[in-house]
Amino acid sequence: MAWVEKHGPGWRVRYRTPDGALASETGFTDRTAADDRARDVESDLRRGTFVAPSLGGIALREWVETWNEAHDVSPTTRAKYDSHLRNHVLPKFGDTPLKEISRMTVKGWVKTLRRSLAERTVGDVVTLLSMLLGDAVDEGLIGANPCRRLRLDTGDHEE
Repeated sequence: MAWVEKHGPGWRVRYRTPDGALASETGFTDRTAADDRARDVESDLRRGTFVAPSLGGIALREWVETWNEAHDVSPTTRAKYDSHLRNHVLPKFGDTPLKEISRMTVKGWVKTLRRSLAERTVGDVVTLLSMLLGDAVDEGLIGANPCRRLRLDTGDHEE
């Protein structure tokens, strides 16, 4: 169960996480916003989809290290992953916390990639980012993958 408390000049939401720990989220300027968040937390907890906001705070660069350790791929695939990470993914998102990578940011980045890379390469780079973020969802670090169902095909094909 989540509840709302007055906290300094604003409000905070408190709740128990699935592991029983007490958590709180502060910074709500009015009671209505805090009540809305409390209801969202309760709903997510009931459905088993709750993701603690503090978990997605790790930078993508840090997650890549963990992710790389868990993947056993061929040397060729590893070289391709390392190249895409070094040249495209980490320069853009390396220092960004996982929870702050938004769908619109990814779409804008893809648009930029298309200006200098072949469509196939863009697809490979975005697929790698999607795999990274998809596994972050599976690990409970973020609630959703911003690359999910991202349409990559521009439709600009010769007939």
